[in-house]
Amino acid sequence: KLQFLYFIGAIMKAVHKIGVAQLKVGPCKAANLEIVERLAAEAKGKGCEMLFLPENADFIGQGKEETFALSEKMDGETVGTFKNIAKKHNLWINVGSFHEVLEDDTKIGNTQLMLNAEGDVLELYRKAHLFDVDVPGGRSYRESASTVGGSSYKTADTPVGRVGMTTCYDLRFPYMYSELAFRAHSDIITVPSAFMVPTGKVHWEVLLRARAIETQTFIIAAAQAGAHNPTRSSYGHSLVVDPWGTVLLDMGDEENTLGVAILDFSTLHNTRERLPVAQHIKPLTWPSGAPPPLPGSHTEIKQREVQNPEVL
Repeated sequence: KLQFLYFIGAIMKAVHKIGVAQLKVGPCKAANLEIVERLAAEAKGKGCEMLFLPENADFIGQGKEETFALSEKMDGETVGTFKNIAKKHNLWINVGSFHEVLEDDTKIGNTQLMLNAEGDVLELYRKAHLFDVDVPGGRSYRESASTVGGSSYKTADTPVGRVGMTTCYDLRFPYMYSELAFRAHSDIITVPSAFMVPTGKVHWEVLLRARAIETQTFIIAAAQAGAHNPTRSSYGHSLVVDPWGTVLLDMGDEENTLGVAILDFSTLHNTRERLPVAQHIKPLTWPSGAPPPLPGSHTEIKQREVQNPEVL
């Protein structure tokens, strides 16, 4: 009931000021949390209603062994510190994610937390889509080797509106954002990230702006920036994008600093009135009742073309 009242209050208030932390964390959790504490104090001093932290706000380790050794359970010291920071500064905090040791103690969750100003965990979201890729011109990443993906959509009603929760690589799966916007009625969708530099240069802003335009929501993407260790760097450029696709904040490659953005909800309402896409969503069906089968590999297709030149 209290969360719903926050949601109604946010709708009635037209403008909200939010803070975005762009971090460059390393393996020392104490040092990283000191920076979060400083930025929380700064955000509160500047009148922000909520602070948004990036993915891996607790630490970034080098390799699976160090990462697991530094990870903690939900009731551990790290989450306790995040909660104390929120309570101390009377500030809502979206913890982009921390490394959560799960019940079986063999893998971790990439877990995002929504904390209220009393330091209570109102909601948590475990990153669904895991980053298992070979980066062009770079190294290979296998997040699934150490991490269990989540399986649920999550939202939280807050003083700045209803917030849908996604994390980093989720950005490439637009169906999630449609679900959070059009079925869960989110006003804001988070995309806390530690985005790779090669893909960040070409995909980061265009994907974030696309998600904002498609869903007619504010997109808040707090990001990691800079070199965390000899083998891992993040792109930075924390962004806030409004429902019209306008970039309200771009933090460039700054490290361990605070950005401030104003969310004007008249933009959200005007965008949805001018382009009422939520009213035009239409379920479609396949003529045969199912989609066509997956085509063969490129080699198989080329072989078919050679065998049947008339189709060329």
